[in-house]
Formats: sequence, structure tokens, C-alpha cells
Amino acid sequence: MKSRNMCVSIFVIAIIVMLGAYSCGKKGAPGLMTPEAGVPGETKKVFSFAVEPKFDACLPYSEGMAGVFIDGRWGFIDKTGVMVVPPTYSDAAPFHDGMAAVEMDNKWGFIDKTGTVVVSPRYIYPYRQGPPYRFSEGLAAVYTDGMWGYIDKTGNLAIGARYNSAGPFTEGLALVNKDGNDVFIDKTGKTIIEPKCTWALDFSEGLAAVNVGDKIGFIDKTGKTVIGPTFEINKELPSFPPIFSNGLVQMRVGEKFGYVDTSGKLVIDAKYDFAGPFSEGLAPVITDSKKSEVGFIDKTGAMIIDPQFFDAGNFAQGLAAVQVGEKWGFVDKTGAMVIEPQFDLAWGFSEGLARVKVDRKWGYITNPLP
Repeated sequence: MKSRNMCVSIFVIAIIVMLGAYSCGKKGAPGLMTPEAGVPGETKKVFSFAVEPKFDACLPYSEGMAGVFIDGRWGFIDKTGVMVVPPTYSDAAPFHDGMAAVEMDNKWGFIDKTGTVVVSPRYIYPYRQGPPYRFSEGLAAVYTDGMWGYIDKTGNLAIGARYNSAGPFTEGLALVNKDGNDVFIDKTGKTIIEPKCTWALDFSEGLAAVNVGDKIGFIDKTGKTVIGPTFEINKELPSFPPIFSNGLVQMRVGEKFGYVDTSGKLVIDAKYDFAGPFSEGLAPVITDSKKSEVGFIDKTGAMIIDPQFFDAGNFAQGLAAVQVGEKWGFVDKTGAMVIEPQFDLAWGFSEGLARVKVDRKWGYITNPLP
């Protein structure tokens, strides 16, 4: 699925997530990075291809491994580009908790980092799109006998299949739907929180969003309402899911977006036509929807990088992928263009490597920052 073949950039998807000259030739061959025009003191730097572009699709590195699609099948490579798990599978997901979900003959199972099948492919995935199976905090939600339950790393059913839907465990709790109601359970399957809401989202930084009467509020892990349901929802206005990151969350006030802290206080005024989550202290915003140019603000609301990009991703390991014209490059937190726009598509760095697309093929470049 497209959503698994490439990490979606922040201004392409709304819920629910992460553009031709190049000189590579052989693995590790350098490409020149030109300084941003008008930035004094910048010098040319060098990035290199850790894995040369040769794949039809690929996944971000996770736990030292990356899924790659070649010759119609998915396998896994290590950071040197060595194929550790041969291309065998019709679909695959990143490693989590030492396990990766893989699909064969329309059934999903799990492998370890040696490629050994730990849980044989036996689970269908009932949705055409969406997040694939994955382990989180030792358990994985699976669909079996028409309902959702959880298995452990041996493949045994740890929590019985009795839910209409089930999400990953985050911060010790998992969001499930039982008999039409969203509730949070612990790893024994015990219901811990029964929020009176239309829907809820996973916990992040100790808080979870809940929808009550077309308004959004937040509860803590005891179920206590910490931020009352006062923020509006507009289904016609694209937005990111309200999930806390770096202590703040983007929320809509009227027709604009601002940022709220964990006490519910609006700490950055609602003045943006679009706003993304904070990452490494910066957040992407659009101030004028007619121009639709992306810039970055800090946690005080100061515009650190002026709106100028057609599209952009969140900062990861000091750099953010940005689109200028038809091509993608990378900027640092000052806005300096560290890797000039030259890729057909690019996604953020993960474990020191970033996926880039060149001439219809995908490879991985190294992060040039120290």
C-alpha cells in the first residue's frame, strides 16, 4: 500500500504522519551540497549514498533494518545495504520490538531480524489501507475470527479476540472499541478507562484526545478530564490528529490553528491556516492558504524559518526535508539549505539515514550533520 511504501509528508496527509541532479554512481559516492544563497560563512559539504538508489519502494530504518521492495517482493536490508532478509514477501512493515509484520498469500505473520518466521502468516488484514500490524510494548493487535485481540511474541493469544477494533499499546494502554464504545485497556485486557465520548485517540505524553459533542478535550491516564472539550472540529478543514508532541498540540480556534499546552492554555495564538506537530522544538505552519507556503515556528511562536517551501516534513536528527519547485532537499534549524533540492522525493532521517528517490528508484543518504 502506498501509505506503507513511503512515509507521507506532513502537508500531504490529514487525519493521522512523514522531493535531478545527483552524483552517486556507486554506493557511498559523494554529492555536493551547496550553501543557501545569501547565508554567510556556509561552506560546501558532502553527503553520501549509504545505499544507492535501486529499489522500487522502501521503508524507513527502524531498529537497524529497512524494508525494501525490489523485483515485486519485499525484503530487509541492514545499514550497509546488505540484504539480510531476501525479497520474499508481498508486503512488509518496519521492525518494532524486534519483530516485523510480513505478508504472504494475503496472510500476515511476523519475522525476527534474522528473517526467521516467528509467527506464521495466518492473519488477514481487514482494511484496504491503514497502519499495518506491529508489536508495541510486547503485544500486537491482530484480527482473527472476525474480531480483534492481542498476541505475544510467541504468537499466543494474550488478550482474547473480543474487540471491534484495536490499536497499539502506548504508555501502557491500548485504545480499543468494544460494542461501539472506545475504551482503554491494560496488558491484561482489563478496561482501565471508559471515556464518555464519540471517539478517542492514543495517549501521548500522558494525555489522550477525546471527542465529546463535536468538541475535543483531553484526559489523563486515570480518565480524569484535564482539558475540557472546548476545541472545535471542522471536518472540511484538513488537520493533523490532536496528539501532544514536545509539550504542545495544534488545535483549531475559529478558522485558524494555534497551539495549546498540557494545561489547556493557548500559548501560541491561533493565526495559522494550517499547523503541524512540533518535532525537535520546531513546527511547520502555513500562514496564508492562498500561497500555501510552509515555514517553521519555535515553541514561543516566533517564525524561525520564513514560509517559502511548497511542502515540508518534520525535523528529525537536525534536518527537515523540504520541497522547492519540483525537487526536494534538506534544511537545518536555521533554515540553511544543507542538502540542495535535487531529489524527486525525500523523507526525514531515521537512525542516521533518509530515503530519497532519484530517477524512479529509492536509496538512502547519510546525515551530514555531526
